[in-house]
Amino acid sequence: KDYSNIKGKLAIFNFVSNGMVSLERNEFSGMMGLTIDKEDKKVNERFAADNIKMFNLMSNNINVDAECQMLRWSDLPNGNISWEKVIHMGVSGDFEDVVIIVFSDLFDDNYKLGYVKDNPVFRDLGAEKAMYTASVYINGSAYTYSSSTSNVNKGEVYRVSLTGTAASRVVKKIDSVVEASRIDAYDSRRIKLNGKVYRLSSKLKIDAIDKKNTLSAVDKDELNIAKSYSSVKIYIENEFGTDKVVYITLQE
Repeated sequence: KDYSNIKGKLAIFNFVSNGMVSLERNEFSGMMGLTIDKEDKKVNERFAADNIKMFNLMSNNINVDAECQMLRWSDLPNGNISWEKVIHMGVSGDFEDVVIIVFSDLFDDNYKLGYVKDNPVFRDLGAEKAMYTASVYINGSAYTYSSSTSNVNKGEVYRVSLTGTAASRVVKKIDSVVEASRIDAYDSRRIKLNGKVYRLSSKLKIDAIDKKNTLSAVDKDELNIAKSYSSVKIYIENEFGTDKVVYITLQE
């Protein structure tokens, strides 16, 4: 039987005979937020089973195998995990302990931060087809993003999904929360702009943008508090319950 329609989904199969199995069900609870207590081994108010199974769905693109990894309890962050990161949680046993959790790209390994370098260009492909394309800068490389609608704008930052050399899908827009002309202070964990302190993500990305709109990656240790910029922007996301700076742009 063809089970391609449930690729990348959690399913329960029953063993029938001679190595054959039958699908019991593949519909499970929707997305939900979780709070992880690593010391007491609790998920929300329930205890995690000693043999809890945890899966992290990395990607599930069309025409290729889904990518999934198994996680250990020690891999989990302590604290809140937002609802869009949790596909399913299941409980079982006399104590109704948590026996399984399925996450969706828990550590943002598949969804990258992308800076849109140019306004989308409209392309008429004929046969009543049209496409907008834009150049998106991700981790030091330029990727092409294509869409039937003009849903990205020059100078904005998005979480995008990558497929090969293309930015295949925009997940969400990341807004700049503050803009300044210089950096007041910074260290390995914090940055101060306009007199206010912001926490830095361990996955922080920094790009310098010159007057020709060329981007180049900057190491955190290369930040210069003595230099004035036309614009310093920071972008913040919530990482397991704490707002942290994930991206900084330094406009010459």
